[in-house]
Amino acid sequence: MRRKVDLQELAEFMRDAAYGDNQIHHINWALNVIHPRTNEGDIGYSGGMWNPGAFVSLSFSYSQSAGITDFRMWIDHNEIKPCFGGKPNFEEFKETVIGAFGIEKLYRAENKPD
Repeated sequence: MRRKVDLQELAEFMRDAAYGDNQIHHINWALNVIHPRTNEGDIGYSGGMWNPGAFVSLSFSYSQSAGITDFRMWIDHNEIKPCFGGKPNFEEFKETVIGAFGIEKLYRAENKPD
């Protein structure tokens, strides 16, 4: 089953990826309201992450009912088509961000056994 992510969890992951203690790369991120209510009755957001020096960026839409949609990623000005298409679950989103931005230390920290 594809788990949808809530807004708080999505924003915290993006913030931690960009500003993590071990982060050596400069990553910008944004998560903005694009309209107050979708047809499903929830709030719609537009989000993205980018590393200007490495020419890596991604963008997506988000709503509580639909999760992450319209996912797009570019590396060196070339659009990359991920295997999950435009609607990743949260685990696919995290793996893609970690891989695209080279956030190895964050990845190891998140996957430590409890």
